[in-house]
Amino acid sequence: MALTINGTDGIETNTDTGKIKVGTHDDLQILHDGSNSYVKHNGEGHFYVQTSEAGVEDLYLQAGNDVYIRVQTGETAVKAIGDGGVELYHDNNKKIETTTNGVTVTGRIDAAADSAHDIGTTGVRFANAYVDTYYGDGSNLTGVSGGLSNSTTGSDNVLGGTNAGADLQAGALRNTFIGSSAGRYVTTGDDNIAIGSSAFIGTNAAAVTGNQNVCVGSYTGDAMTSGSDNVCVGYAAGTSLTTGGGNVFVGDDAGAATNTGGSNIAIGRNALKVSTYRNTCVAVGEGALASMTDGYSNVAVGGYALTDCEAGYQNTALGEHAGRYITSGDYNVCLGRYGGAGITEGNNNVAIGPYALMGTVTGSNNIGVGYEALNDVTSGHTNTGVGYQAGDVIITGYNNTCLGNGADTTSDASTNQFVLGNSSVSLLRCQQTSITALSDERDKTDITDLSLGLSFLKKIRPVKFKWDTREGKARVAADPPEPPLDRDGTYEAGFIAQELQKVENDEGVASWMKLVHDENPERLEATPGNLLPVLVNAIKELSTKNDALEARIATLEAG
Repeated sequence: MALTINGTDGIETNTDTGKIKVGTHDDLQILHDGSNSYVKHNGEGHFYVQTSEAGVEDLYLQAGNDVYIRVQTGETAVKAIGDGGVELYHDNNKKIETTTNGVTVTGRIDAAADSAHDIGTTGVRFANAYVDTYYGDGSNLTGVSGGLSNSTTGSDNVLGGTNAGADLQAGALRNTFIGSSAGRYVTTGDDNIAIGSSAFIGTNAAAVTGNQNVCVGSYTGDAMTSGSDNVCVGYAAGTSLTTGGGNVFVGDDAGAATNTGGSNIAIGRNALKVSTYRNTCVAVGEGALASMTDGYSNVAVGGYALTDCEAGYQNTALGEHAGRYITSGDYNVCLGRYGGAGITEGNNNVAIGPYALMGTVTGSNNIGVGYEALNDVTSGHTNTGVGYQAGDVIITGYNNTCLGNGADTTSDASTNQFVLGNSSVSLLRCQQTSITALSDERDKTDITDLSLGLSFLKKIRPVKFKWDTREGKARVAADPPEPPLDRDGTYEAGFIAQELQKVENDEGVASWMKLVHDENPERLEATPGNLLPVLVNAIKELSTKNDALEARIATLEAG
């Protein structure tokens, strides 16, 4: 091989196989093999291509077409394509490629674990972000993996998941869709948030244009079309919503059937589950208003409150199982655990207190305030019971008022009774000593002089006695024993009901004198106040006799 040094053309060899060798062991070689040219480092140490002056001189590698950087046995590490992109490889597999639209990444992008890392800055923002899967450290979002969705339009949207927000059109703003097919068919809606598989997916049969909706959980709000301002959180919450707006559904299947209804609140699993088109209902608690179909404007707060209410409206129930069995009743108010739970079809009832109005109530206009107040009422109506177990004897009775602890009517069918306190009450205190009652002549007929008088009173025996009640004995004998009634062991003056009953029966006046109330044969009650007209007659009779005696005495004295 001949080596020629030419001042104009440089160093020349006259063969294709000749080599220029530098170093004691031919460490550096420059050659041409007839097809390709090579610069080889063939010895010890490393091979450097460098400029000498730092910060001044640049290094250029220029090819007529592509530039490759290879490692080991020919594996490609970097490829710069003429009039094209730049490719980066890992173990001979392409991972990053520049394109006309930006950068394509194959695989996952991981941030280093030793410090915090940002994507973008406060001054440089991403208009849209499209991802399939998010990865985190358990509390913070640390990386993203996946491909792009189909959406390429709109502004300030964040999309993560296969087909998430895939149909967004130009003008769609500030939407966040994360999850497979989340917000899939939304077109022009703004400010929506959907997180979960098929959340707020909509339908391809109708463009989804709703705004300001929040759907968190798989299949939440997944039938929405133009509905706006809805909040759906929990599996299938608000799953049937289409055009309804202003609803808040939180919990699995909460508001699951509501489609066009609006301004409803359902919080709890199965709350307001089957209602479709009704508005302004509030259901808070598992199963609250779970059966409502045609009812409206109901408020139920508590597990299973108003759970059976189907067609009832404007009912209010607060407490676990409060108003639970109301079906078609209206305008009822139930407060307390199982308060009013027995009402079914009754209207305008008020139950305040645990187990108040707990019976199967079809009656209306009852008011029970207190634990188990009016607890057994069924068809009874217009009753009022205020106090612990007040009126709990009433079943079918009506127009009764029971005030005080354990105040009860004579029997379960009693009517028109007003009861103050229980059998322990020994004193009624009021500034006035008389009770005023209707006595207008215009409201009376068949008026005659009373025939009963002194002879009737002479048959009645006033007595002194000591109280020894059967109720008190039962209390003492109970297990565990209870204290006796306060009145037991005390002395009073009065009458014996059985004796009064015999006198008025013997005289044939029991039906209108009503000295004894025997509706409950086991509990005879006396009305001694009804003797007042008889006392007046007796006084008049005595006065007449006294006048006659005085006249006789005067005659005798004059004679």
